[in-house]
Amino acid sequence: MLGSGFFVIFIVLIVIGLPVLCVTFLIAFFSSRRGKGEKDKTQWNEDTCIMQEVHDDLARMETRIEALETILMERFGKENK
Repeated sequence: MLGSGFFVIFIVLIVIGLPVLCVTFLIAFFSSRRGKGEKDKTQWNEDTCIMQEVHDDLARMETRIEALETILMERFGKENK
């Protein structure tokens, strides 16, 4: 069976890679929509609000990830002693 180090690396890659992938797709989606014509002011405001919400959610997710990494490091540090 794989070691616990691999498990930690796998979880960190999923936790970091998945949000980066989602943001990349969101940016590509909004960029492709922008080229199809001129948006009115309300649509622009809605898109801006959505992007701000995504940014806020990612910031909260980053805080949670850091807390989980701390917990994992503390647990694995105690097990290895």
